[in-house]
Amino acid sequence: ISVPLLDKSIQGKHLSFALSDTLNGEIGSFTIHRKASGWMICLNVTGIKSFDKPWLSKMKHFEDPKTDIESFAQNGIGVDASVRNRLVSSDPTLGELGKIDISPRDKEKLRILARKKAHKLRYAKRQAGLAANQPLQKGQRLPISKRCRKLDQQCEKIREHYRNSNKDALHKYTTTAIQNHAFIAVEDLSLREMTQSLSRGFRRSLHQAAMAECIKQLEYKSARYNRAFIKVGKYFASSKLCSTVGCDYKNTHLRLSYTVWTCPQCNITHQRDLNAAINIRQEGLRLILKQSETLPSNASEQTAGSAAVTDVSHLATNDVLRKATM
Repeated sequence: ISVPLLDKSIQGKHLSFALSDTLNGEIGSFTIHRKASGWMICLNVTGIKSFDKPWLSKMKHFEDPKTDIESFAQNGIGVDASVRNRLVSSDPTLGELGKIDISPRDKEKLRILARKKAHKLRYAKRQAGLAANQPLQKGQRLPISKRCRKLDQQCEKIREHYRNSNKDALHKYTTTAIQNHAFIAVEDLSLREMTQSLSRGFRRSLHQAAMAECIKQLEYKSARYNRAFIKVGKYFASSKLCSTVGCDYKNTHLRLSYTVWTCPQCNITHQRDLNAAINIRQEGLRLILKQSETLPSNASEQTAGSAAVTDVSHLATNDVLRKATM
């Protein structure tokens, strides 16, 4: 690929790159992005004759819900998004997804690089005739040296490494959850209302948890893998309800600081996020059964995954679902 006028370091040169998938078409256009770790190229391939799907071999197949509704109900999963643990599933084999924090060694390295950059900025202010603590005027800029830009690049490279690690862990978690379960139930969170009613430090942790990105990945991957995806109501008390079968106790005094609580009726101790994931799964299954009972008679002829993602008309007929609720 001959690179046009982009940067003096790569101008007129030929770039070598690694492909993540086999190209069986023609390259129509490409876009080159520059990051701290290097260059990234996105190819637009036209005239694709065939598309390989290696993920089909890893995908778990389930029985037809029309013939085995019990198996469909047992292979569902509920996912709770929280600040402490980014995602917590009701399936103990899948577990929870935590956040990969910066190691103490890299934190110390970032602190040293930030101190060196501050020294160079103070030197640039002295060269411009300004005091060290004097703010810059509007439109005033300081001459940035090459060493200062190099320090910025080193800091950004460390932060980018941990951002990519968290993205990779999130993609692997959501893909595994979709491939191994028949339906996925999540809570319809109103993040804007949550950020307006919480403190500043909690809002920062809420944005770092990337709840919206977690739910978005589960939603579009459910449509890709032909799985049922349902959102329960945002006012559903998933953390306050006891998830024990036959117990209807609701803990109205539960606070955000409580991670573990004991039900006074059944005397079972619940972990907050795991209890919420189990309740979300049960409520999602109830909504799926209720929605299928109100579908029209020709709903089973619709294409799976079309229209809204929450459309589960392809999962079972009304007669089978009535047998499952008996």
